[in-house]
Amino acid sequence: PVHWVGEDHFETGYEKGRVYMWAFDLAGNKLRKKGRKSGSDPTVGFVVDYTERPWRIVRYDYIHGGDADWEDKYGIMEEVYRTYKLPYLTIDATGSQDSVLEALENRGEVCEGISFAGASTKKIDMLRNLQLVMEWEWDGKRGSLVCPHIPRLQHELEHYVLPDDHIQQDCVMTLAMVCHQILLNEVPEFITGDIW
Repeated sequence: PVHWVGEDHFETGYEKGRVYMWAFDLAGNKLRKKGRKSGSDPTVGFVVDYTERPWRIVRYDYIHGGDADWEDKYGIMEEVYRTYKLPYLTIDATGSQDSVLEALENRGEVCEGISFAGASTKKIDMLRNLQLVMEWEWDGKRGSLVCPHIPRLQHELEHYVLPDDHIQQDCVMTLAMVCHQILLNEVPEFITGDIW
């Protein structure tokens, strides 16, 4: 059963013998004032059970900018890492997230930082992988990923465009990161390459 806490968090809980992957798109802690662009973006996390297809989103965290300090976020990440027995934590390391990686590693978590900076095609590759996951047909159904209805995620997926600098895309990019990490473990390398 899905346990929702407001519209910003749900989880179905850990099940022994299942395989999980997780990603977190970190943002700062500055409160965003209504009607203004200044302030921090939200921090978003997804846990996906990829033991079998279709994969299932089993945990979702959406923390509004300014709603949690770094210690609170570290606590959530540590809880997820330990509860779901993850091989490592995947975080968006774009910008100056070295201190975050260091803080998590000091707590005993193994981390994988992904940077979207520079001329790398990593972001496009991850978005393409998410598109593949959403379009794969499995057992006669479209999509290899299922989850409870998350209106915010649905809105971002339906309105996503590149360049994405001026749209909400935190959920899309977090889900793209976690699906990319799963595909690196599950699919031969030639499938996870560039967009043709």
